[in-house]
Parts: sequence; structure tokens; C-alpha cells
Amino acid sequence: VWTGTTDQLLTQIAVLNANATSFTISTTPLGNITRIAVFSFANTSSVITRNPTPSVAYFNDLSGPAHPPRNATFIDQNTTPHMISGIVSWLAGTSESDIEKYEVWLGSNVTQRVGGRALFAVTATGATQYTTPYFSEIETVGASYLLVYSKYQIYLSANAAVLPIQDLVGPPYAPTALSLTDTDPTRAQVSGVVSWQPPANTSSVSGYQLWFGSNNSRIGDSPLASISGASTTTKTIGPVSIVGRTQLLLYSVTAEGHANPSPAAFTISDMSWPALPPTNVRFQDNNTTPGVVSGLVQWNAPTT
Repeated sequence: VWTGTTDQLLTQIAVLNANATSFTISTTPLGNITRIAVFSFANTSSVITRNPTPSVAYFNDLSGPAHPPRNATFIDQNTTPHMISGIVSWLAGTSESDIEKYEVWLGSNVTQRVGGRALFAVTATGATQYTTPYFSEIETVGASYLLVYSKYQIYLSANAAVLPIQDLVGPPYAPTALSLTDTDPTRAQVSGVVSWQPPANTSSVSGYQLWFGSNNSRIGDSPLASISGASTTTKTIGPVSIVGRTQLLLYSVTAEGHANPSPAAFTISDMSWPALPPTNVRFQDNNTTPGVVSGLVQWNAPTT
């Protein structure tokens, strides 16, 4: 019976009789040892002949990997209380020799996992840094930390990379009575003055963000306008295209730019001329009195 770090670098720990089928290993520090190898051999005329191919098994240490992940980071992008969105990232363990994957958990404290299962599992690939996919909404009620563990088979590392959850919360109140009267006759384009009423409580409001939207969700990567001042109630916009956009959404925001999750919404009504005129207007006078006409005016309707 031998132990070692590779199939070639082995140290003998026991010699057993031919009928032996088991061997108990007492408490032994593993260090870099990863496997146990069992050879059969013959002892003939004081010459030991060992079969060159052992049966090999890998140690399954109940303590989990010895190398936890490091330097985990996360910035919440969700302004709803007790909900988080974003990406968790971390550095690999100092060695991945005993790591198959990493798992991200919610924790009630720095050692206690909650939720019954990991939020994410990321396979160890030898990289120096890992990230989760972007996640849009994870509820954090009962949890105060994100815990990132390394894992081998079913066993987690004793220690985790620990992240206190900094819940991003916007102002508690949204503006109301959002409206726009379009003054732009161009089709699929709007101009005019957007108006609204400030929230009932503006103590944490430093301004507003105006977005285009659809189905009460923002469209685009940046707002149509950022507006300073909690008491501001109007903003002139346009001309601007509304193709693919059906709403205006107005969010109250803090000085740090954190938005209330429930905006005021307004359905856009496009005040535009028809895109195509009628064609082939024609008239034939049926009145014989000089200077007077009578008859039917006809035309062809627009194609759309």
C-alpha cells in the first residue's frame, strides 16, 4: 500500500498478506498527498517482484478543499429592498489541485449558509478569476452575506470568501401624474414638455431620470434625460424618435443615482400628420351656370 502525489511519486505505508483486502489508515496529515495505490507483488527466493500497474483511488477528504476562493466582490444593481442583481466575482484558491468547482451561497452570518442550495456553481478551470452569470433578481430576506466556497465532490471548503450584502435601495416614493403633449407633427417622433408631480416625500430625492419604456420596463442603456432637483416638475424633450418605444418612465433618484423601483409611467400619443396623402383627385363640373360649379369630387385613398 502506497500513497503519493502522482502515480509515479509514491511512498510505501504498509505491506500486507496475500489474503488481505483492507487496511485502516490512522489520522494522517494529507499535505500534498492526493491518492492511494495498492500493488500486488511476489516474494520469490528473497526477490520482490511488483506488478507495475497498481489500483489507484483518490482521497476524499471530508473537510473539503484546503484552498478557499479569495477576494470576492459584488455590487448590487437592484433598487428593490431585499432583492439583489449583478455579478459575483472572486479569485481562485491559491491551488486548485483539490477543487472541482466553486459555489455561491446566501449566508445569515459569515459561516451559516441559508436557502438549502447554492445560488450558482462555477466549474474550476485553472483560471485566476471567476464570475457568475449576471442575475436579475435574488431575494435576500434572512440573509446578510454572500459566501463563496471551493468544492470537491460533495464537500465544501471550511472557509468561504465572505461578502456583506450592501442592498441598493432607491427613494421610497415615486413621482406621479406624468404627462406629455406631443407638439411634433413628424411621424414616429415627439417633442414637447414632460410634466409630473414630485413624490409625497422628497427627503431622499435629489432628482429624476426620464427613460423611454415598453411594458413598464426601461429601454436602452441610458436615460433620455437626467433631471436635478427634487422640486423640479417639467422637462422639455425632442425632437426624438419613438420607434419601438411606447412609454415614458420617470424615476426618482438619490444623490448616488439609486432609483425608485416603481416609476411613473405615461403612454405616448404621437401627434403626427399621416405619412401619405391621397392621390388622383378629380372633379367634373355638372353646373352650366357661369361662375358656379356642382359635382362629385373623387380621389384615391393613401396606400397605407
